[in-house]
Amino acid sequence: MQLKIKVAIAQSSILSCIGPSAPEKLRDLTPHMSRMDTSQTRPAAFGTYRAKAILGIVVAFIITSTVSMILRFVGKKIKKTNISSEDWFIIAAQVTVYGLALVAILGIFYA
Repeated sequence: MQLKIKVAIAQSSILSCIGPSAPEKLRDLTPHMSRMDTSQTRPAAFGTYRAKAILGIVVAFIITSTVSMILRFVGKKIKKTNISSEDWFIIAAQVTVYGLALVAILGIFYA
């Protein structure tokens, strides 16, 4: 039912954008929209450009944040300094970043 309402809204907005002076071929395309049944079709998880872009950004941020955190602790080891409270906050933030990345990737599959 909601799909039919959305299709009707899309049809009316397309017709209002096209206007009465549009070619008849364009105006004839809108009645076919009501016959489309999208309830059975679902695009592949990583088949869309948006999904690929989200995945690429998530992976890039995970890699860069993990590498920077590792390099921080390697530098502390080389300088022989102790782990301070801000390091623990960085670890907690990194765990949060992993959780957000997981939610973003699951959003690609279940959105």
